[in-house]
Amino acid sequence: MIDPQQAMSLCREVLEDLQERPPRLNPKWFYDDRGSTLFDAITRQPEYYPTRTEEAMISQQGEDIGRGVGPGAQLVE
Repeated sequence: MIDPQQAMSLCREVLEDLQERPPRLNPKWFYDDRGSTLFDAITRQPEYYPTRTEEAMISQQGEDIGRGVGPGAQLVE
């Protein structure tokens, strides 16, 4: 259960984040403490490959990708 102070902080931050261009939302609000701990544990498993694969691609091909998309491009996750 979220306490009133956390609720106000959530509302304030969500409103600020969604008014940015481009809009964004901090992932810290996606999970409670238990869910966040579980997600962290999942992403550390050998079977969870997306993060490792993305990091390997960027480290191996990042410069080529950057040259291909040109200046001023933005990476969106």
